[in-house]
Amino acid sequence: MKYIQSTITLVVLHTDDTPIDQMSIVEVGDEICSGGSSGAVINYESKELTKNEMADALTAQGSDPSFLIPEEEDA
Repeated sequence: MKYIQSTITLVVLHTDDTPIDQMSIVEVGDEICSGGSSGAVINYESKELTKNEMADALTAQGSDPSFLIPEEEDA
């Protein structure tokens, strides 16, 4: 199994009454798709991670590594 880290740069255009900085990624997506804001991906980068790097990255995001790394592959 390959582990991939993707970095997406998203530019959101909105008014000052839309608290984008306080929204979850799901809320930002909804705001762009169904709300009053405009958004566009301007950059996309991916790199392969080792399972240990993936475990560290998941932990840094507050996720349990077993979320994406099967038990038999624990880092």
